[in-house]
Amino acid sequence: MKFGLLGPVRGFLRRKFFGVLRQALQTQDGREILAHAFPDLAPLATANGLSIDSVPSSMNPPYSSLGAANTTDRKPFVIVTSRFRSGSTFLWNLFRHLPDCTAYYEPFNDRRWFDPQTRGTRVDSTHRAVKDYWREYEGLEHLDQLYQFDWIQRRLYMPSMAVDERMRRYITELVDAASGLPVLQFNRVDFRLPWLRRQFPEAKIIQLIRHPRDIWNSMTAPYRTVGLNDRLCDFDPFDFYSLGLWTNDLKFAFPFLQDCEHEHPYRATYLIWKLSCLFGQQYADGCYRYEDLIGQPMHYIQDMFSVAGITDIPWESILTIVKPPQPDRWREYADEAWFQAHETECDQRFADYFGGGIPERQPSEDARENLSIP
Repeated sequence: MKFGLLGPVRGFLRRKFFGVLRQALQTQDGREILAHAFPDLAPLATANGLSIDSVPSSMNPPYSSLGAANTTDRKPFVIVTSRFRSGSTFLWNLFRHLPDCTAYYEPFNDRRWFDPQTRGTRVDSTHRAVKDYWREYEGLEHLDQLYQFDWIQRRLYMPSMAVDERMRRYITELVDAASGLPVLQFNRVDFRLPWLRRQFPEAKIIQLIRHPRDIWNSMTAPYRTVGLNDRLCDFDPFDFYSLGLWTNDLKFAFPFLQDCEHEHPYRATYLIWKLSCLFGQQYADGCYRYEDLIGQPMHYIQDMFSVAGITDIPWESILTIVKPPQPDRWREYADEAWFQAHETECDQRFADYFGGGIPERQPSEDARENLSIP
């Protein structure tokens, strides 16, 4: 009899709770809390049918003296986007060796390169010919007023109509402070490219990808205790590149990631990699494979620099950085059949969800010529 009361009591409490919640969300404070918790809902919920995209670019403003400078007057810069362990530090270092270029390393990194108190002195030993990551950030301590730790763990997907004024100002400050051509190398913006493309039409976006099996090997080579039957939910002690965090945040935008928690972590690695490739083809001006840049540098590095608007290349200095890694090291983890079985399942899941792909923007000619997604 006592247990029979639980249903009615639970229903009563549920109605009371949601009644209070509905009333709270009618207040200004409640609306602000909701907007903060779900910042991308506002543009999606617009009911008046108006969109800034629907306004013709040729439309003359009613008062020509109003408004900011034309976007064509903005300082051009380069955005490099890549997944972790894909050779992004190598690519950043190439730009760093150009005489008329300011190359910023991972602007969203939680070591906060602009802050001498938090950045430390550690340099990853696998990053060849790199003595520091922060030289370009000297004198930019004021960025502390804009930087948000949440940028590395929440809203990793941002549609074109998303709103983040702090992020926009942070990037703008870096661009304005740079001498020569500013280059911002990111590992956390591949699913923010729609937003970046809209906010910074003057930027050239370059995507770097690497074979997903080599990414997996680079992530886990020091931790071979990761078993062939392990699950993502057990991967935390070895998850130094936030695979679980990315999966948990992105699954709300891409539900085909929902099941990854109870599957081998390579599946999440592969699905996020494949999704990243698709975003690059949709929004980047040039997409390049790490293996091509390393294997045929005189061709592919020159082509990549040309997309960025760079023609004067100090080849003697550049080629000292190029050193091919040992190929196919992923075989030390598992044989090809093991990887293929996981990839085939993920490919089917990906195809079932997307069908015809993401229609928001067609890939550029450069992107189509430089890369084909497997």
